[in-house]
Amino acid sequence: CDEERPVCAGCTKRVVPCEYPLPGSPSRDILRPITLRSGNSPNPSPHTPPIDGSASISISSPARKGDELLPFSHLASREPPDSLAHSKTIGQFDMEDMALWHHFQTNTTETLIWTQKTDFYPLALSCDYLMHAVLSVSALHLAYLHPNQRDMYNYISAQHQDLALGPFQTAISNITPKNCHQVFAFSALLLISIYASSRSAKFFIPAADITSVSGFAGFTKWIVCLQGCRSIVEAAAPYIRSGPLRSLVVDGGKVEELATSASILPQDEDSQSLSQLARYLMETSSIKSSTTVAEMEAYSDAITLLQKILAATTQVNDSLSLRALMSIWPSKLSDMSVQLLGDSRPPALAILAHYCLVLKRCDDCWYMEHRAFDLFDAVRQSLPQEWLPCIEHPLRVFTGR
Repeated sequence: CDEERPVCAGCTKRVVPCEYPLPGSPSRDILRPITLRSGNSPNPSPHTPPIDGSASISISSPARKGDELLPFSHLASREPPDSLAHSKTIGQFDMEDMALWHHFQTNTTETLIWTQKTDFYPLALSCDYLMHAVLSVSALHLAYLHPNQRDMYNYISAQHQDLALGPFQTAISNITPKNCHQVFAFSALLLISIYASSRSAKFFIPAADITSVSGFAGFTKWIVCLQGCRSIVEAAAPYIRSGPLRSLVVDGGKVEELATSASILPQDEDSQSLSQLARYLMETSSIKSSTTVAEMEAYSDAITLLQKILAATTQVNDSLSLRALMSIWPSKLSDMSVQLLGDSRPPALAILAHYCLVLKRCDDCWYMEHRAFDLFDAVRQSLPQEWLPCIEHPLRVFTGR
Protein backbone atom coordinates (compact mmCIF):
# COMPACT_ATOMS: atom_id res chain seq x y z
CA CYS A 1 0.00 0.00 0.00
CA ASP A 2 1.39 3.40 -0.94
CA GLU A 3 -0.81 5.33 1.49
CA GLU A 4 0.90 7.41 4.17
CA ARG A 5 -0.24 9.21 7.27
CA PRO A 6 -2.10 11.41 8.00
CA VAL A 7 -4.58 10.65 5.19
CA CYS A 8 -5.34 7.98 2.61
CA ALA A 9 -7.11 8.37 -0.72
CA GLY A 10 -10.05 6.18 0.24
CA CYS A 11 -10.94 8.24 3.31
CA THR A 12 -10.33 11.47 1.42
CA LYS A 13 -12.80 10.36 -1.25
CA ARG A 14 -15.42 9.41 1.34
CA VAL A 15 -14.81 12.52 3.48
CA VAL A 16 -14.25 10.47 6.64
CA PRO A 17 -11.38 10.55 9.16
CA CYS A 18 -8.58 8.02 8.74
CA GLU A 19 -8.16 5.48 11.51
CA TYR A 20 -4.83 3.70 11.63
CA PRO A 21 -4.67 0.56 13.79
CA LEU A 22 -2.37 0.66 16.78
CA PRO A 23 0.22 -2.09 17.21
CA GLY A 24 -1.44 -5.14 18.67
CA SER A 25 -4.96 -3.91 17.93
CA PRO A 26 -7.47 -6.33 16.42
CA SER A 27 -7.30 -6.90 12.69
CA ARG A 28 -9.46 -4.63 10.54
CA ASP A 29 -10.65 -7.71 8.71
CA ILE A 30 -12.67 -8.93 11.70
CA LEU A 31 -16.37 -8.83 10.92
CA ARG A 32 -18.20 -6.38 13.14
CA PRO A 33 -21.12 -3.96 12.94
CA ILE A 34 -20.34 -0.53 11.54
CA THR A 35 -22.08 2.61 12.72
CA LEU A 36 -22.94 5.73 10.76
CA ARG A 37 -23.82 8.98 12.46
CA SER A 38 -27.46 9.91 12.04
CA GLY A 39 -26.45 13.21 10.48
CA ASN A 40 -29.74 15.02 10.54
CA SER A 41 -32.15 13.41 12.98
CA PRO A 42 -32.98 15.85 15.77
CA ASN A 43 -33.74 12.89 18.01
CA PRO A 44 -31.47 9.96 17.18
CA SER A 45 -33.09 6.56 17.15
CA PRO A 46 -32.75 4.61 20.41
CA HIS A 47 -31.29 1.85 18.25
CA THR A 48 -28.43 4.12 17.18
CA PRO A 49 -25.24 3.85 19.28
CA PRO A 50 -23.84 7.05 20.82
CA ILE A 51 -22.46 9.51 18.30
CA ASP A 52 -19.22 11.42 18.58
CA GLY A 53 -20.15 13.90 15.84
CA SER A 54 -18.05 12.42 13.07
CA ALA A 55 -18.51 9.58 10.64
CA SER A 56 -16.69 6.40 11.58
CA ILE A 57 -17.13 4.25 8.55
CA SER A 58 -14.90 3.17 5.74
CA ILE A 59 -16.91 0.93 3.46
CA SER A 60 -15.07 -1.09 0.88
CA SER A 61 -16.52 -4.41 -0.14
CA PRO A 62 -14.45 -7.47 -1.04
CA ALA A 63 -16.97 -8.15 -3.80
CA ARG A 64 -15.84 -7.37 -7.35
CA LYS A 65 -17.74 -5.47 -10.00
CA GLY A 66 -19.68 -7.92 -12.08
CA ASP A 67 -19.83 -10.59 -9.38
CA GLU A 68 -22.98 -12.54 -10.04
CA LEU A 69 -23.66 -13.44 -6.43
CA LEU A 70 -23.13 -11.36 -3.33
CA PRO A 71 -22.45 -12.99 0.04
CA PHE A 72 -26.02 -13.89 0.98
CA SER A 73 -25.71 -17.66 0.64
CA HIS A 74 -27.25 -18.26 4.07
CA LEU A 75 -30.40 -16.52 2.82
CA ALA A 76 -30.85 -18.71 -0.22
CA SER A 77 -34.19 -20.10 0.93
CA ARG A 78 -37.36 -18.52 -0.43
CA GLU A 79 -38.57 -17.63 3.08
CA PRO A 80 -36.44 -15.22 5.15
CA PRO A 81 -34.94 -16.96 8.22
CA ASP A 82 -36.21 -15.95 11.64
CA SER A 83 -32.71 -14.87 12.68
CA LEU A 84 -32.60 -12.23 9.95
CA ALA A 85 -35.87 -10.65 10.98
CA HIS A 86 -34.24 -9.13 14.09
CA SER A 87 -30.66 -8.71 12.91
CA LYS A 88 -30.94 -5.20 11.44
CA THR A 89 -30.95 -2.05 13.54
CA ILE A 90 -30.90 1.57 12.46
CA GLY A 91 -27.42 2.88 11.73
CA GLN A 92 -25.57 -0.44 12.04
CA PHE A 93 -24.15 -2.16 8.97
CA ASP A 94 -22.40 -5.48 8.41
CA MET A 95 -20.48 -7.13 5.60
CA GLU A 96 -23.66 -8.00 3.72
CA ASP A 97 -24.56 -4.32 3.73
CA MET A 98 -21.08 -3.51 2.49
CA ALA A 99 -21.74 -5.79 -0.45
CA LEU A 100 -24.98 -3.91 -1.17
CA TRP A 101 -23.11 -0.61 -0.91
CA HIS A 102 -20.45 -1.89 -3.29
CA HIS A 103 -23.11 -3.01 -5.78
CA PHE A 104 -24.77 0.40 -5.60
CA GLN A 105 -21.48 2.18 -6.26
CA THR A 106 -20.37 -0.04 -9.13
CA ASN A 107 -23.65 -1.03 -10.77
CA THR A 108 -26.85 0.66 -9.57
CA THR A 109 -25.39 4.16 -9.70
CA GLU A 110 -24.72 3.77 -13.43
CA THR A 111 -28.46 3.32 -13.97
CA LEU A 112 -29.40 6.35 -11.86
CA ILE A 113 -26.78 8.73 -13.31
CA TRP A 114 -27.59 11.59 -10.91
CA THR A 115 -25.72 9.89 -8.06
CA GLN A 116 -22.58 10.10 -10.20
CA LYS A 117 -23.09 13.74 -11.18
CA THR A 118 -23.55 14.99 -7.61
CA ASP A 119 -21.71 14.80 -4.28
CA PHE A 120 -24.10 12.08 -3.25
CA TYR A 121 -21.76 9.58 -1.57
CA PRO A 122 -20.47 11.81 1.26
CA LEU A 123 -24.10 12.73 1.89
CA ALA A 124 -25.13 9.08 2.17
CA LEU A 125 -22.19 8.27 4.44
CA SER A 126 -23.16 11.08 6.80
CA CYS A 127 -26.78 10.00 7.34
CA ASP A 128 -27.94 6.63 8.58
CA TYR A 129 -31.49 6.66 7.16
CA LEU A 130 -30.19 7.78 3.75
CA MET A 131 -27.68 4.93 3.77
CA HIS A 132 -30.50 2.49 4.53
CA ALA A 133 -32.40 3.90 1.52
CA VAL A 134 -29.32 3.36 -0.66
CA LEU A 135 -29.02 -0.25 0.47
CA SER A 136 -32.76 -0.76 -0.07
CA VAL A 137 -32.53 0.41 -3.70
CA SER A 138 -29.39 -1.66 -4.24
CA ALA A 139 -31.25 -4.76 -3.06
CA LEU A 140 -34.16 -3.96 -5.39
CA HIS A 141 -31.71 -3.69 -8.29
CA LEU A 142 -30.27 -7.08 -7.38
CA ALA A 143 -33.80 -8.51 -7.20
CA TYR A 144 -34.29 -7.30 -10.77
CA LEU A 145 -30.96 -8.73 -11.94
CA HIS A 146 -31.45 -12.09 -10.20
CA PRO A 147 -35.10 -13.16 -10.52
CA ASN A 148 -34.37 -16.51 -8.91
CA GLN A 149 -33.42 -14.63 -5.72
CA ARG A 150 -36.07 -11.92 -5.98
CA ASP A 151 -37.90 -12.81 -2.76
CA MET A 152 -34.69 -12.72 -0.75
CA TYR A 153 -33.52 -9.37 -2.08
CA ASN A 154 -37.00 -7.84 -1.80
CA TYR A 155 -37.05 -8.87 1.84
CA ILE A 156 -33.65 -7.28 2.45
CA SER A 157 -34.80 -4.13 0.66
CA ALA A 158 -37.94 -4.00 2.81
CA GLN A 159 -35.85 -4.31 5.98
CA HIS A 160 -33.70 -1.31 5.09
CA GLN A 161 -36.66 0.77 3.95
CA ASP A 162 -38.60 0.05 7.14
CA LEU A 163 -35.60 1.11 9.24
CA ALA A 164 -35.20 4.33 7.25
CA LEU A 165 -38.79 5.55 7.24
CA GLY A 166 -39.02 6.47 10.93
CA PRO A 167 -35.99 8.83 11.02
CA PHE A 168 -36.98 10.20 7.61
CA GLN A 169 -40.47 11.09 8.85
CA THR A 170 -38.90 12.83 11.84
CA ALA A 171 -36.59 14.82 9.57
CA ILE A 172 -39.26 15.76 7.05
CA SER A 173 -41.42 17.21 9.82
CA ASN A 174 -38.71 19.81 10.43
CA ILE A 175 -36.77 20.53 7.22
CA THR A 176 -33.78 22.80 7.85
CA PRO A 177 -30.90 24.16 5.75
CA LYS A 178 -28.78 21.41 7.28
CA ASN A 179 -30.97 18.35 6.70
CA CYS A 180 -32.76 19.33 3.46
CA HIS A 181 -30.10 17.67 1.28
CA GLN A 182 -30.49 14.27 2.97
CA VAL A 183 -34.29 14.57 2.93
CA PHE A 184 -34.29 15.42 -0.78
CA ALA A 185 -31.90 12.57 -1.64
CA PHE A 186 -34.01 10.13 0.37
CA SER A 187 -37.22 11.22 -1.36
CA ALA A 188 -35.58 10.66 -4.76
CA LEU A 189 -34.58 7.12 -3.76
CA LEU A 190 -38.02 6.51 -2.28
CA LEU A 191 -39.57 7.24 -5.68
CA ILE A 192 -37.35 4.59 -7.23
CA SER A 193 -38.50 2.14 -4.57
CA ILE A 194 -42.14 2.94 -5.34
CA TYR A 195 -41.59 2.25 -9.02
CA ALA A 196 -39.46 -0.86 -8.49
CA SER A 197 -40.60 -2.57 -5.32
CA SER A 198 -42.99 -5.49 -5.56
CA ARG A 199 -44.39 -4.34 -2.20
CA SER A 200 -45.65 -1.13 -3.79
CA ALA A 201 -47.12 -2.66 -6.94
CA LYS A 202 -50.68 -2.48 -5.64
CA PHE A 203 -50.24 1.22 -4.93
CA PHE A 204 -48.58 2.30 -8.15
CA ILE A 205 -50.28 -0.07 -10.54
CA PRO A 206 -53.29 -1.91 -9.14
CA ALA A 207 -53.00 -4.42 -12.01
CA ALA A 208 -55.97 -6.57 -12.98
CA ASP A 209 -57.88 -6.75 -9.69
CA ILE A 210 -58.72 -3.08 -9.37
CA THR A 211 -61.37 -3.78 -6.74
CA SER A 212 -58.69 -4.97 -4.32
CA VAL A 213 -57.42 -1.42 -3.95
CA SER A 214 -59.10 0.87 -1.48
CA GLY A 215 -60.85 3.59 -3.44
CA PHE A 216 -58.48 4.68 -6.17
CA ALA A 217 -55.43 5.31 -4.00
CA GLY A 218 -53.42 3.16 -6.37
CA PHE A 219 -53.15 5.90 -8.99
CA THR A 220 -52.77 8.84 -6.65
CA LYS A 221 -50.37 7.56 -3.98
CA TRP A 222 -47.30 7.73 -6.21
CA ILE A 223 -48.40 11.13 -7.54
CA VAL A 224 -48.62 12.48 -4.00
CA CYS A 225 -45.13 11.11 -3.35
CA LEU A 226 -43.78 12.86 -6.44
CA GLN A 227 -45.40 16.10 -5.40
CA GLY A 228 -43.91 15.70 -1.94
CA CYS A 229 -40.46 15.43 -3.47
CA ARG A 230 -41.10 18.61 -5.42
CA SER A 231 -42.35 20.43 -2.32
CA ILE A 232 -39.06 19.64 -0.55
CA VAL A 233 -37.14 21.34 -3.35
CA GLU A 234 -39.45 24.35 -3.29
CA ALA A 235 -39.31 24.66 0.51
CA ALA A 236 -35.52 24.63 0.62
CA ALA A 237 -34.69 25.76 -2.91
CA PRO A 238 -31.87 28.23 -2.07
CA TYR A 239 -30.03 25.64 0.01
CA ILE A 240 -30.53 22.65 -2.29
CA ARG A 241 -29.54 24.66 -5.38
CA SER A 242 -26.23 25.52 -3.75
CA GLY A 243 -25.69 22.17 -2.03
CA PRO A 244 -24.30 18.75 -2.95
CA LEU A 245 -27.31 17.85 -5.14
CA ARG A 246 -27.38 21.16 -7.01
CA SER A 247 -26.69 19.65 -10.45
CA LEU A 248 -29.71 17.34 -10.10
CA VAL A 249 -31.99 20.31 -9.40
CA VAL A 250 -30.40 22.54 -12.04
CA ASP A 251 -30.54 19.88 -14.76
CA GLY A 252 -34.12 19.06 -13.82
CA GLY A 253 -35.01 22.74 -14.05
CA LYS A 254 -33.61 22.95 -17.57
CA VAL A 255 -35.66 19.94 -18.67
CA GLU A 256 -38.79 21.40 -17.08
CA GLU A 257 -38.24 24.71 -18.85
CA LEU A 258 -37.93 22.84 -22.15
CA ALA A 259 -41.22 21.06 -21.49
CA THR A 260 -43.29 23.96 -20.20
CA SER A 261 -42.06 26.74 -22.48
CA ALA A 262 -43.21 25.19 -25.76
CA SER A 263 -45.65 27.51 -27.53
CA ILE A 264 -46.18 25.54 -30.75
CA LEU A 265 -47.08 21.89 -30.38
CA PRO A 266 -46.32 19.31 -33.09
CA GLN A 267 -49.38 17.83 -34.75
CA ASP A 268 -48.35 14.25 -34.17
CA GLU A 269 -50.63 11.42 -33.10
CA ASP A 270 -49.97 11.96 -29.40
CA SER A 271 -50.98 15.61 -29.47
CA GLN A 272 -53.92 15.06 -31.83
CA SER A 273 -55.33 12.30 -29.62
CA LEU A 274 -55.24 14.59 -26.59
CA SER A 275 -56.80 17.44 -28.59
CA GLN A 276 -59.64 15.14 -29.60
CA LEU A 277 -60.13 14.21 -25.96
CA ALA A 278 -60.26 17.90 -24.97
CA ARG A 279 -62.88 18.61 -27.65
CA TYR A 280 -64.92 15.63 -26.52
CA LEU A 281 -64.98 16.96 -22.96
CA MET A 282 -65.96 20.45 -24.07
CA GLU A 283 -68.60 19.46 -26.61
CA THR A 284 -70.41 16.57 -24.91
CA SER A 285 -73.44 17.95 -23.13
CA SER A 286 -73.71 15.14 -20.56
CA ILE A 287 -70.09 15.76 -19.47
CA LYS A 288 -70.50 19.54 -19.37
CA SER A 289 -73.63 19.30 -17.25
CA SER A 290 -71.95 17.03 -14.67
CA THR A 291 -68.63 18.89 -14.54
CA THR A 292 -67.90 22.10 -12.67
CA VAL A 293 -65.91 24.95 -14.18
CA ALA A 294 -63.00 24.20 -11.85
CA GLU A 295 -63.01 20.53 -12.86
CA MET A 296 -63.09 21.38 -16.57
CA GLU A 297 -60.17 23.76 -16.11
CA ALA A 298 -58.24 21.03 -14.31
CA TYR A 299 -58.80 18.65 -17.24
CA SER A 300 -57.78 21.31 -19.74
CA ASP A 301 -54.60 22.25 -17.85
CA ALA A 302 -53.60 18.60 -17.43
CA ILE A 303 -54.07 17.96 -21.16
CA THR A 304 -52.10 21.05 -22.23
CA LEU A 305 -49.18 20.24 -19.92
CA LEU A 306 -49.14 16.63 -21.08
CA GLN A 307 -49.05 17.71 -24.72
CA LYS A 308 -46.01 19.86 -24.01
CA ILE A 309 -44.23 17.06 -22.16
CA LEU A 310 -44.92 14.53 -24.93
CA ALA A 311 -43.53 17.04 -27.43
CA ALA A 312 -40.42 17.54 -25.27
CA THR A 313 -39.72 13.79 -25.19
CA THR A 314 -39.06 13.97 -28.94
CA GLN A 315 -36.37 16.63 -28.37
CA VAL A 316 -34.20 14.73 -25.87
CA ASN A 317 -32.43 11.43 -26.33
CA ASP A 318 -30.79 10.69 -22.97
CA SER A 319 -32.36 8.50 -20.34
CA LEU A 320 -31.94 10.93 -17.45
CA SER A 321 -33.79 13.73 -19.27
CA LEU A 322 -36.60 11.37 -20.22
CA ARG A 323 -36.99 10.32 -16.58
CA ALA A 324 -37.01 13.95 -15.54
CA LEU A 325 -39.76 14.65 -18.07
CA MET A 326 -41.67 11.64 -16.77
CA SER A 327 -41.86 13.20 -13.31
CA ILE A 328 -42.98 16.69 -14.38
CA TRP A 329 -46.61 15.99 -15.27
CA PRO A 330 -47.66 14.20 -12.05
CA SER A 331 -45.63 16.57 -9.87
CA LYS A 332 -47.35 19.66 -11.36
CA LEU A 333 -50.92 18.34 -11.36
CA SER A 334 -53.32 20.53 -9.42
CA ASP A 335 -54.99 19.28 -6.26
CA MET A 336 -58.23 19.18 -8.22
CA SER A 337 -56.70 16.91 -10.86
CA VAL A 338 -55.36 14.53 -8.23
CA GLN A 339 -58.77 14.45 -6.56
CA LEU A 340 -60.49 13.68 -9.88
CA LEU A 341 -58.11 10.77 -10.37
CA GLY A 342 -58.78 9.62 -6.84
CA ASP A 343 -62.50 9.69 -7.59
CA SER A 344 -62.05 7.49 -10.69
CA ARG A 345 -63.50 10.17 -12.96
CA PRO A 346 -63.36 8.83 -16.56
CA PRO A 347 -61.93 12.05 -18.09
CA ALA A 348 -59.04 11.99 -15.60
CA LEU A 349 -58.39 8.32 -16.32
CA ALA A 350 -58.42 8.94 -20.08
CA ILE A 351 -55.78 11.65 -19.62
CA LEU A 352 -53.74 9.30 -17.41
CA ALA A 353 -53.88 6.68 -20.18
CA HIS A 354 -52.14 9.19 -22.46
CA TYR A 355 -49.54 9.89 -19.77
CA CYS A 356 -48.55 6.23 -20.09
CA LEU A 357 -47.08 7.21 -23.48
CA VAL A 358 -44.50 9.25 -21.55
CA LEU A 359 -43.77 6.36 -19.21
CA LYS A 360 -43.26 4.06 -22.18
CA ARG A 361 -40.28 6.15 -23.30
CA CYS A 362 -38.57 5.20 -20.02
CA ASP A 363 -39.07 1.47 -20.47
CA ASP A 364 -35.35 0.81 -20.85
CA CYS A 365 -34.72 1.77 -17.21
CA TRP A 366 -34.82 -1.26 -14.91
CA TYR A 367 -37.18 0.20 -12.32
CA MET A 368 -39.56 1.49 -15.03
CA GLU A 369 -39.67 -1.68 -17.09
CA HIS A 370 -43.30 -2.68 -17.91
CA ARG A 371 -44.68 0.09 -15.69
CA ALA A 372 -46.20 1.96 -18.63
CA PHE A 373 -48.08 -1.08 -19.93
CA ASP A 374 -49.22 -2.20 -16.47
CA LEU A 375 -50.51 1.25 -15.58
CA PHE A 376 -52.25 1.62 -18.93
CA ASP A 377 -53.84 -1.81 -18.59
CA ALA A 378 -55.19 -0.91 -15.15
CA VAL A 379 -56.63 2.35 -16.51
CA ARG A 380 -58.19 0.58 -19.49
CA GLN A 381 -59.92 -1.93 -17.24
CA SER A 382 -61.25 0.87 -15.05
CA LEU A 383 -62.75 2.97 -17.85
CA PRO A 384 -66.40 2.49 -18.77
CA GLN A 385 -66.84 0.91 -22.19
CA GLU A 386 -68.17 4.10 -23.77
CA TRP A 387 -64.90 5.89 -22.96
CA LEU A 388 -62.60 3.45 -24.75
CA PRO A 389 -62.69 5.42 -28.04
CA CYS A 390 -61.04 8.28 -26.11
CA ILE A 391 -57.94 6.16 -25.55
CA GLU A 392 -57.84 4.59 -29.02
CA HIS A 393 -54.37 5.98 -29.80
CA PRO A 394 -52.57 4.75 -26.62
CA LEU A 395 -54.50 1.48 -26.92
CA ARG A 396 -53.01 1.01 -30.39
CA VAL A 397 -49.53 1.87 -29.13
CA PHE A 398 -49.66 -0.63 -26.26
CA THR A 399 -51.62 -3.47 -27.85
CA GLY A 400 -51.10 -3.01 -31.58
CA ARG A 401 -54.83 -2.89 -32.27
